[in-house]
Amino acid sequence: MHKQNSFFCLFLIFSLLISCADYKKPSGDYDYPEPILIAGEPSASTIILHARLNAESEQDSIYKGMEGIGFFEISTDSTFDQFYVTKTYEALPKNGYTLKALTGGLIPDQTYFYRLKFGKDDQTLQYSRVAEFKTLPSPEEPEDFSLVMVTGSHYDRFYLGGDFGRGNNTSQGKAAYSGPDAALGYPAHEAILDLSPDVFIGNGDNVYYDHPPFNKALEVPEMRHKWHQQFMLPRYRKLLDHTTTFWLKDDHDHRYDDSDTLATNEKHGPKPTNEEGKKMFLEQIPLSMPEDSTAKTYRTFKAGSLLQVWMLEGRDYRSPNKMEDGPEKTMWGKEQKEWLKETLLSSTAAFKVLITPTPMIGPDDKRKTDNHTNIGGFRYEGQAFFNWIKENKLDQKGFYIFCGDRHWQYHSISQEGIEEFSSGALVDQNSRLGRLPGDPNSTDPEAKITQPFTSPEASGGFLWAKTFKEANEAKLQIKLYDENGKVLYEVTKVQ
Repeated sequence: MHKQNSFFCLFLIFSLLISCADYKKPSGDYDYPEPILIAGEPSASTIILHARLNAESEQDSIYKGMEGIGFFEISTDSTFDQFYVTKTYEALPKNGYTLKALTGGLIPDQTYFYRLKFGKDDQTLQYSRVAEFKTLPSPEEPEDFSLVMVTGSHYDRFYLGGDFGRGNNTSQGKAAYSGPDAALGYPAHEAILDLSPDVFIGNGDNVYYDHPPFNKALEVPEMRHKWHQQFMLPRYRKLLDHTTTFWLKDDHDHRYDDSDTLATNEKHGPKPTNEEGKKMFLEQIPLSMPEDSTAKTYRTFKAGSLLQVWMLEGRDYRSPNKMEDGPEKTMWGKEQKEWLKETLLSSTAAFKVLITPTPMIGPDDKRKTDNHTNIGGFRYEGQAFFNWIKENKLDQKGFYIFCGDRHWQYHSISQEGIEEFSSGALVDQNSRLGRLPGDPNSTDPEAKITQPFTSPEASGGFLWAKTFKEANEAKLQIKLYDENGKVLYEVTKVQ
């Protein structure tokens, strides 16, 4: 307790020095709509707090933003009897009415409460609701740690159905969600919140710029709208208010289906551009500060001594999808690949989890050329990486892959013995049955992959994992849930 108080006092002094914010509570109630609040990119001592100021009319707030100012107050006590503040930031049209604060000097493995004090100017400030986040455990401590990973949070399929309400037969997802709680958003978010994970990881396809086909987001305001309509859903808002987050992007929240960096695409055209996709992702989620021009979307974090996680970037550095596969074709780029190998070799964690937006083992559809499993895609690079894993015996040192992108859940083992877990799509309406080893229309027609589990029926859901120590052994428990919180599959790994 004494050590924690010391940390708190030191950071309080530091915050007072850097802050020009007024500590007095506002005298009036200005009744602005509640902002979007997200806490992300935690370490044992830092956090990035993100807010988006919404328009004055609640009806229009998912479309329009409010120009203004704001700063965050942070406390270890939900009553804010003692708190410290960040600097004041501006929410402007050029940054999508968002503001971010990077806060340091925090206590490891500690729950913090925060709120935003915001308004159009310093004379009309009011408080937001109170939200919370948790810092990561100290890298040296064998603390229990849990995460939830999702992909495919498809707003339009959830509300319109897998065929976007066109009445056509489709293998992609079910009819539109019609429960009386539809206005609240995805049931899976409620199931996730019930598990109280230490972090929530949005592993790509967090929004879909290219869906529905009759209302694509081609320009920046439309791209922003896709994020706002997601984050304004009541269940999503509640989840973000009570969890700490990491985010990765994939094709649909970069540009469009199977996107690369080429200026234009035969099917989708030139919009959104590669640069717009990269910029929008960093604007809408708490990954880096706006002034950080060197921010990388690939990074690693250590959650105690038992777990280290790597999160990869699969769009920004990729060669054209149509390029002939071989040693020159890359999805990761030279710099990211070197960083990945160097940090994997230096890791002392009992378990090493690679989170990639796209699969590396699969199987996947034979027709695609978008990922490391695909024939004619990026298979050469994927196989070279697997060879390197085997050469360095990392497959015997707690190395596992968690992937997104695929719309079904599975646990697959490559012919080299490397294991991959797919979270599946978050919502039923975006799910489908997967390709099986031996399927002639798959990337594994010779059935070289072993598959302990694949979704028996089309179902939305998510991946949950926890590291802990038991009987002096380090353990990694992995579970695949459906969207209602039912466990469909589980396995425990031991080191």
